[in-house]
Amino acid sequence: MRLAVCVPFRDTVTRTKFALALGRMAYPTGDWHIFSTEKAYYDEARNVLVREALLWGATHMLHLDDDMIPPPNITQLLADWNVDIVAALYFQRRYPFLSTMMQFDGQNYLASVNGPIVGQGLQEAAVGGLGCLFVNAEVYKAMKVPWYVYNDWSLGLKRSSALETITEDVSFCLRARKEGFKVYVDTNIVIPHCGDEGLIGYEEHLAAYQKWTKEIKKP
Repeated sequence: MRLAVCVPFRDTVTRTKFALALGRMAYPTGDWHIFSTEKAYYDEARNVLVREALLWGATHMLHLDDDMIPPPNITQLLADWNVDIVAALYFQRRYPFLSTMMQFDGQNYLASVNGPIVGQGLQEAAVGGLGCLFVNAEVYKAMKVPWYVYNDWSLGLKRSSALETITEDVSFCLRARKEGFKVYVDTNIVIPHCGDEGLIGYEEHLAAYQKWTKEIKKP
């Protein structure tokens, strides 16, 4: 494996917990390199990182955001599934801390999968979050450039209260699926997410989600 760890920074590395986690990570016995950029927009930054990683000859890429706290063996955990695209499970950093794993419902609306979802192993999904995503480089070689596009409504998605914008992880996963690749989420791994109210994990998600569902049901 020739691994590129791709980290888009907004400005500089200011998240101490992420920097410590990055330093503790176990890297593969083959070649590996950390790529980072300070572009203003995440989709632009991710495209730059993928382009640089491909020029370097990466066979796989581990995308990490600088507000994630991955375990030291995250690369091996995701690589062991031997699939083209697999994300670790994590939850959004703002209330109600919804899951970043998404599926289509019966009416073709894209929706977050929430509730008791941890510990169910590898699950095929419509979307997995780019905050911790492991991708075979062959996926990028098969797709059209740019790989990441923010607010790409040309995908035919239905706008809803749950989908007011299309983030670049949504557009990437859906376009990769159209090329025949499957997207998976490892629900055995929950990555703490640095949020406005501290680290957001599974317990915080469950408590907030239960509270939120009661709020939206009120007349």
